Amino acid sequence: KSNIGIDNLIEVITNKFYSSTHRGPSELCGNVFKIEYTKKRQRLAYIRLYSGVLHLRDSVRVSEKEKIKVTEMYTSINGELCKIDRAYSGEIVILQNEFLKLNSVLGDTKLLPQRKKIENPHPLLQTTVEPSKPEQREMLLDALLEISDSDPLLRYYVDSTTHEIILSFLGKVQMEVISALLQEKYHVEIELKEPTVIYMERPLKNAEYTIHIEVP
Repeated sequence: KSNIGIDNLIEVITNKFYSSTHRGPSELCGNVFKIEYTKKRQRLAYIRLYSGVLHLRDSVRVSEKEKIKVTEMYTSINGELCKIDRAYSGEIVILQNEFLKLNSVLGDTKLLPQRKKIENPHPLLQTTVEPSKPEQREMLLDALLEISDSDPLLRYYVDSTTHEIILSFLGKVQMEVISALLQEKYHVEIELKEPTVIYMERPLKNAEYTIHIEVP
């Protein structure tokens, strides 16, 4: 209200969040940290650039065998996508792309900052899901494909024998969020069976054992 502490706040934000990544000529390196679908079902990949400059119409290496052509580039300003023709290290660029995945690395992987890898937890529960209206089954499958593409903690498959749609998830809260998302964004209401615990056996430690097979 009286601007008390504003200068200190700006200084902290500048020191903590301003990227000091070099903007001079260097190899490109970027990492996909988010996948999002628009209301028009456009698939957007959010990329944090750690090194180099990304230009419109560049051909960028994603792996040793794959390259992508940058045909459109965006940045987000006040929640709106704005077209740009280049992005520098330290910036976030948005590409409309069907092939990039979460954690995909563009350019030189050796330039990616070394961070402790965080493993996604394995789902603990599973349940059968079906649309309240049977004619919306394909809509449900399309929606689950999009959601699981942007949320690695959700997994699903269609049982090859019963053709039931099986969801694997972490807990009740996640399932409530997904149910609300299906209803509000995709206009699909679902019915869930009672969740069951996923049974898994894991060795407690490394072990070796030799089996002798007698051949007659």
